[in-house]
Amino acid sequence: MRKRCTWLPSPTSILVSTPFALYIFFALIAFIPALRYMKTGDAGFLYKQATVRYVRLMPPTLVAALLGYIGYACFAGQHTALVEALRPVTGGGWLNALVNSDLSLGDALQAGLWKSLCLGDARYNSPLWCMSIVLFGSYAVYAVLLTFGKLQRRWIIYLILAFVCVAAGATRYLSFLAGIAAADFSRQAEPGKHSEACALSCVALAILIAIFPSVLLPSFLDAYTMQGIACFFFLFGMVRSAILEKMLGRSRTLKRLGKLSFGILLVQFPVLLYFSAWVYTSLVGCDWSYPGAATVSFLVSLPLVYVLSLAFYYAVEVPCGKLCNLIYALFAPAKQPS
Repeated sequence: MRKRCTWLPSPTSILVSTPFALYIFFALIAFIPALRYMKTGDAGFLYKQATVRYVRLMPPTLVAALLGYIGYACFAGQHTALVEALRPVTGGGWLNALVNSDLSLGDALQAGLWKSLCLGDARYNSPLWCMSIVLFGSYAVYAVLLTFGKLQRRWIIYLILAFVCVAAGATRYLSFLAGIAAADFSRQAEPGKHSEACALSCVALAILIAIFPSVLLPSFLDAYTMQGIACFFFLFGMVRSAILEKMLGRSRTLKRLGKLSFGILLVQFPVLLYFSAWVYTSLVGCDWSYPGAATVSFLVSLPLVYVLSLAFYYAVEVPCGKLCNLIYALFAPAKQPS
């Protein structure tokens, strides 16, 4: 009888682990406002975020959906050539699932205006599947902070909410809860003799949890639950480690990439699906090998992703932030006379 073999990922796989990066993104959506609220107790900041959240997310989502439609309209059928070029490598046509054949401009506008945010419609741009989670998760964060943020023994509330997420099959939202808990516990933890070692151990533990093979998990745990647990230890360790803060805080490159991260998330898929596919199939048509064509198409796509994400930030995100300020000014509570 042949024994079943399970491949275990290397710890270095965390550098390219897309799920962990995405769930850290979810956790940060909760961690940043939670930490500010824990420090200042300023509920006005949360009211503002809740008021403008849909407006903050809708324009980038709309642009991302239109980018996907433009790519489809300009390179219709390119993905078919890519499927055929990769058939000797993949052995199948699974890439067909990435592009639908019933796309239209009117439908792309609907997807960008509300379908992606409310229903997770990702037909025009695959990363848009998570926008509904971002929207509803954000409102859940604001509600939890405003309702329970000043209570004592909040860890009991976190455990109850975690159980509710698991029981309801909404384990993807555990990362938001992990962000709140990490901010709360990092504020309460007292610095001690071994606090640095503890912080670094938490980061190492988070990496091990994040890369743990899902096929080895017991039935009561799923991959999303593991990602949520990993997010808690990762953020708690990062914020408590003076070494990591000093090392990463000096990097201008990381700060710039952090600023562009939302744009990178939304523009990279159309670039890869259409431009990179065109480069790859063109090189394969010139008898290039798979490793060579894949490497070149990847390298020439990186500058384009960077330029588009930079344009996305200044042309979409910055004006969107200003629009949110104007809208909130219309609804902001009147200041009480002193």
